Amino acid sequence: MGGSEKNLNSKNITNKNISSCLFYLNKDAVSHSNNLLETKIKFKTLYTNSHIFLLQFFEKFFAFLPSFVYFNTQYVFFFIPSQKNRLINTKYSSRKTAFFRKFTKRICLINYNEPVRLDILVKNLFSHIPIHFLDYKIEGIEPKLISIYMFTNESYLKFALGSKGIYIKTINDLLHSCLDQRITLFIRSIGE
Repeated sequence: MGGSEKNLNSKNITNKNISSCLFYLNKDAVSHSNNLLETKIKFKTLYTNSHIFLLQFFEKFFAFLPSFVYFNTQYVFFFIPSQKNRLINTKYSSRKTAFFRKFTKRICLINYNEPVRLDILVKNLFSHIPIHFLDYKIEGIEPKLISIYMFTNESYLKFALGSKGIYIKTINDLLHSCLDQRITLFIRSIGE
């Protein structure tokens, strides 16, 4: 194993697919087949008792477990397969309403078919706004920092950021803690 490959396996890196993609992007900077946004990823699951309670509570209402759950002081994200999410929105819409009323936090049901491409994950996290396109930039030497830029109309910025920027901060916390701490998502506006 070469020196640069050894650095990719450091403890702060939670997703090896992203690390291997970065390694190949370094070797062949002009290759478009190793697009970082097309990398298939998987969340690292580390659950506390609170996570387990949320999983069980979700199962009580919908009779299946979500693939992944993430929460903070403002939001609870349930990541569920897209087919099950459609089922909740159609057949179990009354249960969904009752489930949402049980929480003081904002509940988000996110489509998540594991493994998911990184660009699809970002689009699913922001399914409430139209995204024109995504781009990314890799900076730094070790560790490499990955900036993902999401472009939307200026009129949707407030919905993408959330109240006082809490939604985008929550998304970045999610990416840092459960995916890879080198990734940060930025939102840019384009003219209408």
